[in-house]
Amino acid sequence: LHLEAQMSKGQAAIETLLFTYADMATDVLMIAQYYADGRATVATLMAAVLAFSLVVQAFCGHALGQGKAMTLAGLFGMKPAAETVRDLLDAAPFPNQVLSNVLMLGITRMAELVFESSPETVIQTVA
Repeated sequence: LHLEAQMSKGQAAIETLLFTYADMATDVLMIAQYYADGRATVATLMAAVLAFSLVVQAFCGHALGQGKAMTLAGLFGMKPAAETVRDLLDAAPFPNQVLSNVLMLGITRMAELVFESSPETVIQTVA
């Protein structure tokens, strides 16, 4: 039963990551399309929202003691994947990490949703 629960958790985590990165990829494609269409203001706004989300994720990792590697992962958009893998593998928290891996994953997901996905959806709807 425990193995089945872990497999379900793993499948859900992979599906969530696929949606996360598909969303990020479509945002990048829309930014490129807006620039190509001469809508630089919208494109720049979307790029700024995406960049801000990555900075927030990186800052959260750094401020909560995850160290330089996770800070860089946040800046390069890899924090959702890194946090998911750490959670699935029950990795030990970083030496100075102040919250559990599950909470760090939740914070990363919330930052991505609040600072990137939702604002980008509004911008694309209005644009």
